[in-house]
Amino acid sequence: MMPLTLGQLGTSWTENDRPDWAHHCFQNATQAAPDSAVAWYHLGVSHFGRDTVAEAQACFEQATKLDPNHADSHYNLGFCHQANGDDEAAKQAYETALKLEPGHRFAGNNLANRHMGRLQLDQAKAQLDSIIEQHTDHPPTRRNRAQVLLLQGDFERGWSDFSFRFQTDTRQQYSAETLWRGEPLHGKHLMVHFEQGLGETSMFCRFLPQLKERCGRLTFSCQKPLASILKNSFPQFEIVTEAEAPDSFDFHLPLLNLG
Repeated sequence: MMPLTLGQLGTSWTENDRPDWAHHCFQNATQAAPDSAVAWYHLGVSHFGRDTVAEAQACFEQATKLDPNHADSHYNLGFCHQANGDDEAAKQAYETALKLEPGHRFAGNNLANRHMGRLQLDQAKAQLDSIIEQHTDHPPTRRNRAQVLLLQGDFERGWSDFSFRFQTDTRQQYSAETLWRGEPLHGKHLMVHFEQGLGETSMFCRFLPQLKERCGRLTFSCQKPLASILKNSFPQFEIVTEAEAPDSFDFHLPLLNLG
């Protein structure tokens, strides 16, 4: 079978959740075409997905030797270095990917996260801004920039970017059609719900009494361990656990939107 066909078949197996079959195809592709950077790249991705990082790194190193201009190979090589704790090598690989492909979303975000970990907020923001110039609505980048902006005290733009969290890994429990966007709430039932950890709930629930003054009925759905404490702290509105949350309401609001 031709190397290109093996690669395409491997990709198809990956998309159909057959990683072992895909891996076998990618291995055969590198054997059939040992000078193909693309074949080594796909095998490296497969190895990384199998958590065989050393093998993945070797594949990406081979891919970058065969095609030094392939940005994704350099990015993934950096990811392997990062997984192995070699921070400086990871940085160099990410920077190479960005030189080859300015605005590379993943390399740029990883470099920005590196800056954030060192509290180098200006450098992190500059890196994320450069990505957003080319990928305006890339959710992970906007979410990451939100964290930087909030730490810098730019709350208006920070909270605006933070709305992109629902397009990443933050669950969105209810329909966007009933999301409260500032409409008048007189006589309406507003259901506010937690979205992250106990600490975030404890911090942001202090804004709920102000919200209660604006609506007819306020229900707050919180984590079970906090329910008893919050019921005693806020007797003026309804506190329920997630399992007890009402199905019927006029509007809903994720708690962190109160920021």
